[in-house]
Order: sequence, then structure tokens, then C-alpha cells
Amino acid sequence: FIEERVYLCMHKADIEMEMLVDLFHKSLSLITENSKAPMTKHIESVGLRFQLLYLALYLVQSDYLANGISKYLLREKIYHTAFEYFTILHHCPTQSHNELRNDIRRLIRFFSLVHGEKKFCDDSTFKSLFRFLVIRMNLSFVFV
Repeated sequence: FIEERVYLCMHKADIEMEMLVDLFHKSLSLITENSKAPMTKHIESVGLRFQLLYLALYLVQSDYLANGISKYLLREKIYHTAFEYFTILHHCPTQSHNELRNDIRRLIRFFSLVHGEKKFCDDSTFKSLFRFLVIRMNLSFVFV
């Protein structure tokens, strides 16, 4: 359902897309070992977790979101949530053979999108964001 909404909203509905971006921001955490983390680390949730992360990263890489702090924060939350999953102790899968195959496909799909991230994370983009932050910080010090 969420995948369909993301693909549909990218072409027409701004309000729905803002709601989905807000959902991604609230669903992903930057805190490691958070007892109140919004996403579970259970072994059976790996497919759904990485499907959601794939959609969020797909949205970040699209032209829909403007280059800004929100986009970079969402990207950082995506990576943190993805790699945080692998901090759990070793568990044996409990899914059926077909479910495991689908989960592995979702993992491969997500990490292939991560591999393509190089073209979206060039130095000039980060330098422009850094300049923007420095300017904003200097202006805020002037008015305080």
C-alpha cells in the first residue's frame, strides 16, 4: 500500500507526499539501542524493514524533495536504521523458504539503491549545504 502511494504521490499529490515524508521521519530513528524505537528488529521483519527503507531512499533520490536539511536528515536516518538492524544477536530465520527468498530480494534491491547513491552524494552538494548552515548559524548569532 505504501509503495503504491509513494509512486502515485510523486507525480501529483503534494499533501500526501508531505505526509509520507513525515511518516518516514517519524518511523526512522537516529538513536542506537533505543528501547522506544519505532521499528522492530525481529528476524521476521527484515523484509518489511528494508522495503520501507527502499521506498524512503527512493524518495530521497528523486527530484521531489528539494536539497535541504530534511533530505539529508532523512538519508542519515535511512542508513542508520538499515545498519542498526545488523547489530542484533544472531538469530535463525523462522520464515518459510519463499518468504526468505522475498526478504533476500528486498535486501538486494535496497543495497543496489545504496550502491547507486554515489551519484547523489557529490561533494558540491554537501559543500553548498554546509555553506547554507554556516550562513544560517551566523545570522542566528547576530539576532540573538
